[in-house]
Amino acid sequence: MSRCDLHIHSKFSARSEEWLFRRFDFPDSCTEPIALYEQLRASGMDFVTITDHDSIDGCLAIADRLQTFISEQVITYFP
Repeated sequence: MSRCDLHIHSKFSARSEEWLFRRFDFPDSCTEPIALYEQLRASGMDFVTITDHDSIDGCLAIADRLQTFISEQVITYFP
């Protein structure tokens, strides 16, 4: 069975969903995508993806690495 964390944010998740983070204008993460990739692979993940808010920039930063794929966390609002 393969391992992959499907909820990881990098520095490209600029606006948090958490009200306290938004209040002080803190991002969800300040971590570089390459550092995330290396840490996740070292911890035993077979595949790595980054699910930044409304952005695939984190994924594109590691797209040249082995065992990666593109994903994104899409924020939607309903009336």
